[in-house]
Amino acid sequence: MSYDHTPPMLTMLYALETPSIGGDTAFSNQILAYQGLSDGLKKVIDQLHAIHSAVGLAEIYRQEAAKAPRAEHPVARVHDGTGEKALYVCRAFTQRFVDWSKQESEPLLQYLFQHSIRPEFQARHEWRKGDLVMWDNRALLHFAFHDHGDEARVIHRLQVKGPVPM
Repeated sequence: MSYDHTPPMLTMLYALETPSIGGDTAFSNQILAYQGLSDGLKKVIDQLHAIHSAVGLAEIYRQEAAKAPRAEHPVARVHDGTGEKALYVCRAFTQRFVDWSKQESEPLLQYLFQHSIRPEFQARHEWRKGDLVMWDNRALLHFAFHDHGDEARVIHRLQVKGPVPM
């Protein structure tokens, strides 16, 4: 939910019903992703802010795209609890860099999107009924795999609002 001005700092998911196979959630550590960048690229992205938008969600849910939430955040976010820097972009919501065109932003964003999900930054959770998973949205990306066909995957979500990213 990086498209919010104050995105959640914490998310919890509780599995009520899980498929017999599939439906895992992958997590990617964005502190490690930032640390894995070259010093030269860190200097560049430390100066950048990006525009995040929920326009894609609005289109999926047949809502007015012009009213979709939108926010600007630093590309290298400082974790307000630890002081560590984390890469703060995601394929679903990051549109472009502030003061850059979409065309200018695209090559670097694609690189950062791919870099942010490298296997060495990831962990994966295989859901079982009754599982409760909690993570820090300030430093992790997550992705649900929709590879379970028509089998139900019912998971309740609770989020704790966070501070404005620094």
